[in-house]
Amino acid sequence: MSWLIAALTTIPAQVVREVDGFTKAMALTVDAESNIRDGQGTVKDYAQYFRGAESTEAQAQQEGLLSRSKGRDGWRIGKGAGDDAYALFLAGKLSADKAAAISRVAPGHARRSPDVFSLGLFGQ
Repeated sequence: MSWLIAALTTIPAQVVREVDGFTKAMALTVDAESNIRDGQGTVKDYAQYFRGAESTEAQAQQEGLLSRSKGRDGWRIGKGAGDDAYALFLAGKLSADKAAAISRVAPGHARRSPDVFSLGLFGQ
């Protein structure tokens, strides 16, 4: 049991307080970005975060959020997928690899473009 107490005393933590102006939204952002930097979570988690984030790609890169493939794919899907592709991805009907490829080839397109269709990404 003493090893557990020793382990717990070495866990890095940040203490923030609302009274100091730290909001719930700020706490959620810090948590999400920390998870992305640490490689915790899924591409789906990252895409959902980036979809609602107002940061630019340059800012995300500078903050270390795109240093891993999951972060880059999450960015591509969150920021680049059209509404239809994004919905299919969230519903589990389009894999992260395919959603990222669609976002790379046809960023922002809600419909299937000829380029995307020719890749066979919508096959059975």
